[in-house]
Amino acid sequence: LNGFVAEPAPAGHAGATVCATDGHRLGIMRDELGYCRPGTRNIWRLDAATLKALKATGRESLTRWLVIMDGATPGHYVAHVVFASNADATNKKTGVTERAIDGALHLARKPDATKTYNLHMALVRPIDGTFPDYHRVIPPMTDNPFPGALNHQLLKPFLAVAAKERQGSISVIQLCGADAESPVHVKTDRSDFVGVVMPIRFCSKTTLD
Repeated sequence: LNGFVAEPAPAGHAGATVCATDGHRLGIMRDELGYCRPGTRNIWRLDAATLKALKATGRESLTRWLVIMDGATPGHYVAHVVFASNADATNKKTGVTERAIDGALHLARKPDATKTYNLHMALVRPIDGTFPDYHRVIPPMTDNPFPGALNHQLLKPFLAVAAKERQGSISVIQLCGADAESPVHVKTDRSDFVGVVMPIRFCSKTTLD
């Protein structure tokens, strides 16, 4: 829906939650090291250059961070793509905080930085509107194999998510659902990701005599 929603993790959980959907599939990622200001829930859309920076390869020993901070003008924000060690971007006692992130960005701006790199910066604005309540779409967790049909093209992003956990080996996902018409839970090896995809109507005309 032209953007993703970012919000603090639910009460009792650390980090931040990010969700995106195109109406046919939905992905929810919880980053235990992430941080959102308490009480905030914004929809963001990133430009092509920022997305490219997020997908850039290299510096595998560092963590890649997307940091959206207040800009000079009210209502405007600055998105940074930063490579940083977890020690630079986090506080041992409180995890990721605005102060810790600001410290990482300060290091990134130094020309002699060795542990933190400010890879990209762009101006962004939150999208006006209401993001769908994705909690209502998530199907009950079940191990029942999905008995219906899916558009296989919709599964490609989930396979990519699964591949990152297995670091280049075979991608494995499991499709579970209550019936052929209900939303399908896409399971991967990752504990920080939940995927959902909508089924399609299908009538096979194949006959084997």
